[in-house]
Amino acid sequence: MKPRHVSPRAVMLFAVMCLLLAPALDAVSGGPDGDVLRPGRSSGLVWNLGFDAGITYSSFSNGPISFRSPNPYWGGLTFAEQIANWNPLQPDIALPLESTIDGGSGLGFVLGATADLSLSRMFGLALKVNYHTRNGSFSNEYDTQFLHPTTTTGQTMVLRDEVDWSFTYIGVDLLARIQLLEDSWYLLVGPSFGSLSSNNAKLTQTIVRPDDIYYTEQVYQNNPTERQLKSAGSEGEITGFESSRFDLKAGVGTWIPLGPTLFLTPEVTVAIPLTKIAKGVSGTARFNPPFTPNNPDWNALTIFATVGIRWRLK
Repeated sequence: MKPRHVSPRAVMLFAVMCLLLAPALDAVSGGPDGDVLRPGRSSGLVWNLGFDAGITYSSFSNGPISFRSPNPYWGGLTFAEQIANWNPLQPDIALPLESTIDGGSGLGFVLGATADLSLSRMFGLALKVNYHTRNGSFSNEYDTQFLHPTTTTGQTMVLRDEVDWSFTYIGVDLLARIQLLEDSWYLLVGPSFGSLSSNNAKLTQTIVRPDDIYYTEQVYQNNPTERQLKSAGSEGEITGFESSRFDLKAGVGTWIPLGPTLFLTPEVTVAIPLTKIAKGVSGTARFNPPFTPNNPDWNALTIFATVGIRWRLK
């Protein structure tokens, strides 16, 4: 799905307008003493405080992307540029792995707290603070169109990259709550802000062909030896991502009474990206990996499924 680059300011303005119109719509619905659908319900400010926990499902799209990550072995000679710049006086320096992935998806987790303020019978404002991950697993096999100079097969090099990538965010949501049924179903909509705390990419790169090309591991014991490997593994943080992001969140939830002032609140919301996740290519120094993906349109649509508990303060 192509991310919709909607102005975060416009989304914030929409949420504020909904809140400003809430008292007027509440008056039309019957005033402070009740209405046809919910007779006898008095209006007023009511706080609902609580905690949330659940899972996230992220779907990454708009690839492919390429990025570099550290190479644990000497000889990650997968591109002509790397061979041309290889320094024979420093044979033990591991050149970076250059990896390519496309779309993928994965499960993460979310933990947070919510302060929900009922402004009227129909409208409320939910402020949410959370810590969550947006994870994805990716697999891509591709022909580099590069004929390695030491191969005798005449075949170009084909690589398979398998990546598990985790993005960790501290998020703040400001959501308008539209109550459909009293102490039952409601809608949520509004802007969401995320501050990127860290990311971690775990890569396994395999040389599919030709058969006579390997990664080389130098082993220094009593006598120097070499091991020839068809796969190289790497794990670390990839630089160059935006430190913050905005999403448009929309979803549904319900109040399940557990007591006079205690409620269970299952919710499902979808976070649609409004801003890009990557800045663009940077950090091209050959021995200074990793650097950012080269496709800034690569992004994730994320579903949040949580169960919360709320204490109503009357």
